[in-house]
Amino acid sequence: MLNNFTNQYSLSKTLRFELKPVGETADYIEDFKSQQLKDFVQIDQQRASDYLEIKKIIDDYHRDYIESSLSSNVNAETGEMIISFDDFNQAFDAYKKYKSNSKDKIITKVWEDIQKDLRKKLVSLFPNKASLFKKELITKDIPA
Repeated sequence: MLNNFTNQYSLSKTLRFELKPVGETADYIEDFKSQQLKDFVQIDQQRASDYLEIKKIIDDYHRDYIESSLSSNVNAETGEMIISFDDFNQAFDAYKKYKSNSKDKIITKVWEDIQKDLRKKLVSLFPNKASLFKKELITKDIPA
């Protein structure tokens, strides 16, 4: 039975397929061979590797800012803690009530109010946050 499928043809050929760019694609490939585009790609690759290094530094700045802001949890005028453990306990209790009965509108309203109040208190701990996301974060300490 196998003999019926083999040696049927005297000539065997290998098929080769090639993708040839046409139109604008061919122009882009030709442009890529130019030195200017190669330099541009090389600069972009360098920028990508530099970003990985600077990201670690930026993360350290952010971590330090968060730690120092959270550690200064005292109101300068009154001397009281801005956020206390009671605030978190109260929020946790309200959350448990909300999870057990989320259809009750009064419990939902209490939970939303506690969240809003806690957010306001947390935001007040973070002054001068605008410079955290600008180039001045890493350039302010560099001498000119």
